[in-house]
Amino acid sequence: MDKDNKLAVLVSCFDWYEKRLIYIDNYLKKKGYSVLILTSDYSHVKKKKNTHLSAVANVKYIEVPEYRRNISGKRLYSHYIFAKRVEECIKKELPVLVYSLIPPNYLLHILKKQKENIRYKLIVDIIDLWPESFPYGKMDIFPFSYWRNLRNKNLAYVDLAVVECDLYRKQIDKYIDAKKIHTLYLIEKPLEFELMTDKDTVSNNKIVLGYLGSINSLIDITRICQVVSILQKVNPVKVEIVGCGEKSDELISTLKKSNCEVNYYGAVFDEKEKYRIFKKCNFGINIYKNNVQIGLTIKSIDYFKYGLPVLNTIQGDTQSIIDKYSAGININELSESEFIEKIQQTTFSREKIKQMFDELFNEEGIYKRLEFIDEVI
Repeated sequence: MDKDNKLAVLVSCFDWYEKRLIYIDNYLKKKGYSVLILTSDYSHVKKKKNTHLSAVANVKYIEVPEYRRNISGKRLYSHYIFAKRVEECIKKELPVLVYSLIPPNYLLHILKKQKENIRYKLIVDIIDLWPESFPYGKMDIFPFSYWRNLRNKNLAYVDLAVVECDLYRKQIDKYIDAKKIHTLYLIEKPLEFELMTDKDTVSNNKIVLGYLGSINSLIDITRICQVVSILQKVNPVKVEIVGCGEKSDELISTLKKSNCEVNYYGAVFDEKEKYRIFKKCNFGINIYKNNVQIGLTIKSIDYFKYGLPVLNTIQGDTQSIIDKYSAGININELSESEFIEKIQQTTFSREKIKQMFDELFNEEGIYKRLEFIDEVI
């Protein structure tokens, strides 16, 4: 395509069009760009082929190999094929701007190489840190160091870096000019139905905890069950689980061994149905292993969207948001007695938590928050 057409190519290996790229798409169109979106035809969450956006005229699906396990050679190979096929498209289309979600880290290596040949502007949007977000401990040894450096060593060549949270900013600012880094929290559509208010009551005969999202090796099942055991000293505990993953059976069986009532719904995608489940809860569970480098989780944002306070172990942005807006309890530094005291004596405002969500994550006002893109277009 002729560069006079101001073509922008947006890239995502995952199903993030409606979470992220739709807003970039619309913003660039308003600035006079034509936009092509490249995304994988495989759903990481559902573990099956997925082309539900085929009706969107400017979306092109990249065919990739399937995989079943989140941490596997087949998954890395699938991402490698994605990056190589994106490279072929970019060489054919000759864009003037590329906006790409990272990971996969190898994709950044490919985009940097083609930037040198085609001389487009490159914006990378870091939505996760690999391998830092995996619970393997020391990252300074091969192959983790090589994997990490595929991202870090190529950051110097990008024109702007967008990060999902401020924790990621601290991880990359030694590799790129800090003035080129912008934090853009995850963007969520507002709910199209009324939420319960602070006047509505949740039964206090039990403490009901909600768990939402992937059930994988990143969450700390042992710690979750320890929290449940502590809460059972106050009231009986029930856990409502919406999600799926390779650790589903382990989470459910371990909770039941703690004499905890468990309701497992599997993956639920309808917002009204999810809210029907979570409006009964007192808290959402956001408990991860200590060595996982995550600043903000999708599940915590969904809890906030429902006005649900969070039991949290994540450092960085989530910890700061909870402290600033009284949106839950950061449990890492609390003794058992301090934790019980907070549970018994602290009142959380669902309305104020929802107001915080609207301020930080609601799609309303998103185009004002995207004006940093004007620095390079």
